[in-house]
Amino acid sequence: MKIDFYCHPGSNSFLFTPLDVFGRGVGGAELSLISLAETLKDRGHDVTVYNTPVNDKMDNMEGEYDGVLYKNAVPSFRVNEPRDVLVLFRNPFQHIEQVNAKVKLFWSCDQVSAGNYRTDIYPYVDRAVCISEYHKQDHIERYGVSGDAIEVIDLGVRLGDYAKRLPKVPNKLVYCSVPHRGLRYLEPIYLKLQESFPDVSLYITSDYRLWGRGIARGDEDMRKQWEGVNGVYYLGAVPREVLITHQLTSDLFIYPHYPVGGFPELFGISLAECMAAGCVVISSDCGGLSTTSQVRIKGDPREERTQETYVECAKGILENRELLRSEQGYARGYAQGRFNWNEIAREWERVIEEEMDGKAE
Repeated sequence: MKIDFYCHPGSNSFLFTPLDVFGRGVGGAELSLISLAETLKDRGHDVTVYNTPVNDKMDNMEGEYDGVLYKNAVPSFRVNEPRDVLVLFRNPFQHIEQVNAKVKLFWSCDQVSAGNYRTDIYPYVDRAVCISEYHKQDHIERYGVSGDAIEVIDLGVRLGDYAKRLPKVPNKLVYCSVPHRGLRYLEPIYLKLQESFPDVSLYITSDYRLWGRGIARGDEDMRKQWEGVNGVYYLGAVPREVLITHQLTSDLFIYPHYPVGGFPELFGISLAECMAAGCVVISSDCGGLSTTSQVRIKGDPREERTQETYVECAKGILENRELLRSEQGYARGYAQGRFNWNEIAREWERVIEEEMDGKAE
C-alpha cells in the first residue's frame, strides 16, 4: 500500500530526518514516527513522510532514508495525488477533506491540546489512533467524540538499540524524560535514598531542546535545583548512543510524574525504553503511565507520605539484588513483547484493512 504521513509544516518539532536520531536528537513522538514509517516500509509498503526535512543549518535534506521518502510538506504534498492511506500526524490539516486517500487516519500520538479536533479532524478521518486508554478517554471527554472512532495502539521501542547487555552500575539511577514532567519532585526522594545508599548516583539525560528547535533556554532552572547534590550528574541533552548506555547501565528510573498546570503523560516512551534496557521503572500512575509503567505509585509526590512510598519501594528493590535482577529481566522481556515495532505495525495494518473492507462493502 501507498502510505503517506503528513506533519504540519509550521511546527518546530517536525524539522528532522532520520539522520537526527543519532545526530542532534529528536523527541519521542518524532522518533515514533520515524520508527513506524521504517517498519511499514520493511513490511512491504510504499511510505512517504511529508514534514520539513532540514539539518541544523536549515538546508533542505529531502531524500530517501532507509527506504522511506522524506519530502517537504510545502510545496510537495498534493491533495489530489492518489494514495491508499493518509496518516495525519498530531495536528489538524485544513485541506484534509480534499485529500485523495482511500483511508484517512489521525495519529494523535503525544498531543492533546492543539486544534479543535472535534470539528477540524474527526469529521474527515475514518479513525483516530491514540497511544493509551487514558489518551482515548481524554479525547472522548475533551472533544465529545465516540469511542468507536478511536483506536488505541502502543508506541514502540527500537529494540535493536538495546540488544546488547552492559554491566549494571550498582545503585545507579537515570532520569531521561522531559525535565518539567517529574524531575523537580525527584530531589527529596533521591536525598532520602542517599541516606540508605551512600553510593547512589543519578544521571539526568534530559533537556528541553529535544522537544523543539525554537527552545533555546534549555533547562537552566532545573539545573540550579541540583547544583551541589552529591552523586548527581546533570548531563542534559546527550547523543542517543550515550542515552542508551546510561539506560543500559542503570538499575532504576524513578519518575514521580505529577502534572501541575499541565498535561499528564499520555504514554511515556522514556519508560518503555528503560524497560527495554532492563532498567526497573518506578513511576506515578498519572495519565498513560497507569498502563505503561512497571511499578506505579499513587499520590502527590510533593507530599512527604508519597515521597516515602517511592523511597521504600526503591529501597526494597535495591536492597534485594536477586529481586532487582528478576525485575530487570521481567522489564526487558515485557518490553520486547509489548513495545515491538513490528507487532505495532501489524496493528496499524489491521486498522487500515478494517477500514478498507468497510468501504468495500
